[in-house]
Amino acid sequence: MALCSSSIPKRPGSCTNNHGVGGVITGDVSQACKRMIPELTKLGIRSELWLGEDDAMSSARYLSTHPQQTASALLRVAKRNPGLVGFNLDPEPEEVPTEQDLERFGDFLGQVTKTLNAGGIRFSVAVACDAR
Repeated sequence: MALCSSSIPKRPGSCTNNHGVGGVITGDVSQACKRMIPELTKLGIRSELWLGEDDAMSSARYLSTHPQQTASALLRVAKRNPGLVGFNLDPEPEEVPTEQDLERFGDFLGQVTKTLNAGGIRFSVAVACDAR
Protein backbone atom coordinates (compact mmCIF):
# COMPACT_ATOMS: atom_id res chain seq x y z
CA MET A 1 0.00 0.00 0.00
CA ALA A 2 1.35 3.40 -0.77
CA LEU A 3 0.52 7.04 -0.96
CA CYS A 4 1.57 6.72 -4.60
CA SER A 5 0.23 3.64 -6.32
CA SER A 6 3.13 3.15 -8.72
CA SER A 7 5.96 0.91 -7.53
CA ILE A 8 8.42 2.17 -10.13
CA PRO A 9 10.85 4.97 -9.26
CA LYS A 10 9.25 8.33 -9.83
CA ARG A 11 10.16 11.97 -9.78
CA PRO A 12 8.36 14.22 -7.28
CA GLY A 13 4.87 15.07 -8.47
CA SER A 14 4.62 12.12 -10.86
CA CYS A 15 2.30 10.03 -8.72
CA THR A 16 -0.18 7.84 -10.56
CA ASN A 17 -3.01 8.38 -8.07
CA ASN A 18 -5.12 11.46 -7.23
CA HIS A 19 -4.69 12.85 -10.75
CA GLY A 20 -0.91 13.02 -10.38
CA VAL A 21 -0.90 14.78 -7.02
CA GLY A 22 -0.66 11.80 -4.65
CA GLY A 23 -1.35 12.06 -0.95
CA VAL A 24 -4.14 9.47 -1.03
CA ILE A 25 -3.97 5.97 0.45
CA THR A 26 -4.18 3.54 -2.48
CA GLY A 27 -3.76 -0.16 -3.01
CA ASP A 28 -4.12 -2.90 -0.47
CA VAL A 29 -2.10 -5.32 1.58
CA SER A 30 -0.13 -7.79 -0.55
CA GLN A 31 -1.23 -11.41 -0.73
CA ALA A 32 1.96 -12.41 1.10
CA CYS A 33 1.08 -10.08 3.97
CA LYS A 34 -2.51 -11.33 4.00
CA ARG A 35 -1.12 -14.83 4.62
CA MET A 36 1.64 -13.77 7.02
CA ILE A 37 -0.17 -11.36 9.37
CA PRO A 38 -2.46 -14.06 10.89
CA GLU A 39 0.51 -16.37 11.35
CA LEU A 40 2.50 -13.64 13.08
CA THR A 41 -0.50 -12.88 15.28
CA LYS A 42 -0.58 -16.53 16.40
CA LEU A 43 3.03 -16.08 17.54
CA GLY A 44 2.14 -12.93 19.49
CA ILE A 45 3.79 -10.62 16.96
CA ARG A 46 1.96 -7.38 16.23
CA SER A 47 1.97 -6.36 12.55
CA GLU A 48 2.16 -2.76 11.39
CA LEU A 49 2.54 -1.56 7.81
CA TRP A 50 4.69 1.16 6.30
CA LEU A 51 2.55 3.30 4.00
CA GLY A 52 5.11 3.87 1.31
CA GLU A 53 6.75 7.04 0.19
CA ASP A 54 6.14 10.02 -2.04
CA ASP A 55 8.66 12.89 -2.06
CA ALA A 56 6.40 15.50 -3.65
CA MET A 57 5.43 18.43 -1.44
CA SER A 58 2.12 18.63 -3.33
CA SER A 59 1.30 15.11 -2.12
CA ALA A 60 2.28 15.92 1.47
CA ARG A 61 0.13 19.05 1.39
CA TYR A 62 -2.84 17.16 -0.02
CA LEU A 63 -2.46 14.39 2.56
CA SER A 64 -2.23 16.82 5.48
CA THR A 65 -5.48 18.53 4.47
CA HIS A 66 -7.43 15.25 4.38
CA PRO A 67 -7.07 13.64 7.84
CA GLN A 68 -10.51 12.05 8.04
CA GLN A 69 -10.30 10.64 4.51
CA THR A 70 -6.90 9.15 5.39
CA ALA A 71 -8.02 7.74 8.73
CA SER A 72 -11.14 6.19 7.17
CA ALA A 73 -9.09 4.54 4.42
CA LEU A 74 -6.65 3.09 6.97
CA LEU A 75 -9.45 1.81 9.19
CA ARG A 76 -10.96 0.03 6.17
CA VAL A 77 -7.63 -1.63 5.41
CA ALA A 78 -7.24 -2.72 9.04
CA LYS A 79 -10.78 -4.10 9.13
CA ARG A 80 -10.13 -6.19 6.00
CA ASN A 81 -6.91 -7.55 7.51
CA PRO A 82 -7.41 -8.97 11.01
CA GLY A 83 -4.22 -8.87 13.03
CA LEU A 84 -3.02 -5.63 11.46
CA VAL A 85 -2.58 -3.27 14.40
CA GLY A 86 -0.85 -0.18 13.03
CA PHE A 87 0.49 1.96 10.24
CA ASN A 88 3.67 4.00 9.85
CA LEU A 89 3.91 7.10 7.71
CA ASP A 90 7.31 8.26 6.46
CA PRO A 91 6.91 11.52 4.55
CA GLU A 92 10.07 12.68 2.84
CA PRO A 93 9.23 15.70 0.69
CA GLU A 94 12.22 17.05 -1.18
CA GLU A 95 11.11 20.64 -0.54
CA VAL A 96 11.67 22.23 2.85
CA PRO A 97 8.25 22.53 4.51
CA THR A 98 6.98 25.94 5.54
CA GLU A 99 5.81 26.74 9.07
CA GLN A 100 2.24 26.43 7.78
CA ASP A 101 3.05 22.98 6.33
CA LEU A 102 4.43 21.85 9.69
CA GLU A 103 1.45 23.19 11.62
CA ARG A 104 -1.02 21.54 9.23
CA PHE A 105 0.94 18.26 9.37
CA GLY A 106 0.88 18.34 13.17
CA ASP A 107 -2.90 18.82 13.12
CA PHE A 108 -3.20 15.99 10.58
CA LEU A 109 -1.16 13.64 12.76
CA GLY A 110 -3.24 14.49 15.83
CA GLN A 111 -6.55 13.90 14.06
CA VAL A 112 -5.52 10.68 12.32
CA THR A 113 -3.92 9.29 15.48
CA LYS A 114 -7.02 10.05 17.56
CA THR A 115 -9.33 8.39 15.01
CA LEU A 116 -7.15 5.32 14.52
CA ASN A 117 -6.47 4.89 18.24
CA ALA A 118 -10.23 4.97 18.88
CA GLY A 119 -10.45 2.03 16.46
CA GLY A 120 -7.66 0.17 18.27
CA ILE A 121 -5.06 0.95 15.59
CA ARG A 122 -1.66 2.52 16.26
CA PHE A 123 -0.34 5.30 14.03
CA SER A 124 3.31 6.32 13.96
CA VAL A 125 5.39 8.67 11.88
CA ALA A 126 9.08 8.79 11.04
CA VAL A 127 10.56 12.28 11.11
CA ALA A 128 13.90 13.78 10.19
CA CYS A 129 15.32 16.19 12.70
CA ASP A 130 18.01 17.74 10.54
CA ALA A 131 18.82 21.42 10.48
CA ARG A 132 17.65 22.41 7.02
